[in-house]
Amino acid sequence: MMKILLPAFLCLISFSAFSQTKKYTVLFGKDGKLESPDYPTILHHAELTIDLSKTDIPKSKLIARFEEFLKVTSDTTHPFYNDFHWERKYMRSLIDSYDSSYVIGYDNWFNRYFPVLLNPAAAFKKLIWKKSSGDSVVVSGKLEIDGDEISKVEYNITIDDPDNQLVARHLAGTARLFKGIGASHLNYIRDVRKDVRNEANAIGNAFLIDSLDGRNFNLGLVERLKLFESQKNRIEGIYNHVLKENRDWIKSWIWYSRGKIVLNPFEVTSDTILVVNRWEEQIHELSEELKLWNTILREDPTKFAEVNHHISSISNRLSDLKTIPVNGGNLGSQYRAWMKQSSFKNKILYSGVWHVSSESAIQWMRHYDFDLDFADVSKAKSLPDMIASRDRMAVYVHNLKEGDKVRNVSTAAAFQPKSPLQITLEEIETQFTDAAKQAEKLAGIIPHGAFSMDGLLNFNQGLHWSQPASGLFDLSIPCDSALKQVLENIRFGSEDNYAMLGLLLFGCPDSIDIDGLVSLMEMQDRFQFMSQIYNLFHVEPLAEYRALMNEMRLTRSHMEWLLNQTTPPLKISLEDDETADFRTEVLMPEEKLDIAASSKVTYSVYHNSETEAELTKTYKKYHTAFFLPTIGLAYIPGDRTGSVFDPGTKQFMPGKRFDNIEAFAGVKFYPFKTNPVRKVSTTRLIRKNVSMHANFKRGNHFASKLFVTAGLGVKHQFLRNYYGGVGIDLIPGVNFHVGSNLILRKYYQLENAEIKREQQRPTGYLYFSFGFDPGIVASLTNIFIK
Repeated sequence: MMKILLPAFLCLISFSAFSQTKKYTVLFGKDGKLESPDYPTILHHAELTIDLSKTDIPKSKLIARFEEFLKVTSDTTHPFYNDFHWERKYMRSLIDSYDSSYVIGYDNWFNRYFPVLLNPAAAFKKLIWKKSSGDSVVVSGKLEIDGDEISKVEYNITIDDPDNQLVARHLAGTARLFKGIGASHLNYIRDVRKDVRNEANAIGNAFLIDSLDGRNFNLGLVERLKLFESQKNRIEGIYNHVLKENRDWIKSWIWYSRGKIVLNPFEVTSDTILVVNRWEEQIHELSEELKLWNTILREDPTKFAEVNHHISSISNRLSDLKTIPVNGGNLGSQYRAWMKQSSFKNKILYSGVWHVSSESAIQWMRHYDFDLDFADVSKAKSLPDMIASRDRMAVYVHNLKEGDKVRNVSTAAAFQPKSPLQITLEEIETQFTDAAKQAEKLAGIIPHGAFSMDGLLNFNQGLHWSQPASGLFDLSIPCDSALKQVLENIRFGSEDNYAMLGLLLFGCPDSIDIDGLVSLMEMQDRFQFMSQIYNLFHVEPLAEYRALMNEMRLTRSHMEWLLNQTTPPLKISLEDDETADFRTEVLMPEEKLDIAASSKVTYSVYHNSETEAELTKTYKKYHTAFFLPTIGLAYIPGDRTGSVFDPGTKQFMPGKRFDNIEAFAGVKFYPFKTNPVRKVSTTRLIRKNVSMHANFKRGNHFASKLFVTAGLGVKHQFLRNYYGGVGIDLIPGVNFHVGSNLILRKYYQLENAEIKREQQRPTGYLYFSFGFDPGIVASLTNIFIK
């Protein structure tokens, strides 16, 4: 029983040794690029593991928005920020605990304004295999391959995009809060836009000229401001209404806009026509404003220092607007690109591909790294010098970035397979030939003694208005001075200021027009109030005057704010990313080539539309053969001398003696087909990377060395001197065989010393022979002849 089981056990061990699974680990670096130092050249009965331990998730971009928002809200008293006290404190503690291993998530909303959660980065990293064909099994990020045919296995290394998921979900929960401006309000603002801007510019410029001339009060401007009041009130009403209607929406997204109070916190909008119109309007109005300031400067050149900064500021703004023209096309493309980028719920860090080989068809891999200037990163000594005709070579370009493309141009030229010995002898022959040529040149040069020296010689800011501090009225100062100070700082509708006037009335009754003061305090018209102050007391009410100017500017800024608002995207539909940051692209040099015989394939790889190749490489393909020629030198131990009957003498005479060593030419027949060059390195690679069975099919197995031969002696009785036997290739190009040498000899039937019948009959002799490829014999002959 043991005698039966032992051979079976040994066979099982032998089979396991050739069919064991090979293991490859592909590493990925921090930025998602392929960084394996040992790329596999073939995958067969293999296990491929993706190592993502070094791959980090990029830091959330929303963290920067939160940081900037917290800085803004900590330094302002704007009413929009009043509700954010405790939320701000909680957010600060969250971000302080943030580090590179955490990202913002989306499942926990700690209030209705801020959807924030910090989750471990590892939860957002995953490997997705996509099997195209063949047999492959995915086990926990590990691909086990056992295919019968060449099959392509694609894989994606993806990372969830929590930023996009957070924004999309938060948008879905808050979209109902967006009310916008309203068509009627927006139409009114656009209708009065030009008049309001022009009037505000005119009043502001007149006020500036007064200031430059030392004039503190202009009653005419007060009248113009009075005419401006109705539009101002309407604009302020719309502004306040829009803020009130969109209050919850703005608060829900003010963290995303980095603390800016805007209706559209995003960088894009679909209101392309509206944006283009505003851009054109800005250019026109800035141009008009520039003309106005230049006019002021021409009228009074002494005001250059005060006016020139306005001219410079407007000129720079105009230059910026004209340098970056806005049109509906590029705005629309920006909007679509942003929507596409924001809708990815995950990001593909790397998209790769491997080809799974089989014993019947091997796909050898040659690897180049785009990130290393197309450096060859194939494993050293892992590719054969030549590949069999049934196999293929694939060119893998790794770490290509989005937008990078590579293409292949390849050609094939026939070549004659040669054994290593023949190649060596040809090199020696070349050296002999070169040496002979140099000797001939030297022989021709020395007699003349002329060494030519030719070869040695031929190398070839705007205005800021400060409010005067009212302070407490000092009764110790003269009543006229006190009255002037109060009147300069009095504000319409200010109870504090009216109380101050009451004190003046009590302390300085002789200095005050009581009737005028009473009528003044009963007024309902702000502008009439200012006129009366000026007419009754001859005092310029500077505080109220400056307040009107500042309110005018504020109204204009509110109008500008309303005009600059756009409609935000109100829905983001999440989808899987289809474009990788980095990818592998496979080029097949033989895809468009017709390779019918042993050929040398040359391929060039080009990047994008460049005309100069990034790399050019060659490899050879051989066809396994049944028949190969041979030239042998045979040794025949026996005496092959025969007898020839001489009809003249009626006697048998000794025939021509055959040499015991004889050259012959013939052909070898390999029943299992052979690799014509019998490269040992190729043999070892195939056996190491595939199996003995695959090795056998490609003419590199031991059985592929065995042949049956037949030939003709080339010296004696050509066509009557045959050789036939069996043999083995000792080394590529050199073989040994043994067999029978058949000589056709004459046989006679004699009657009465006369030849009645003559026949040619074969006689066999044992021979031993060393055979050589014809190329080796030719090289040896050339070496010795030369």
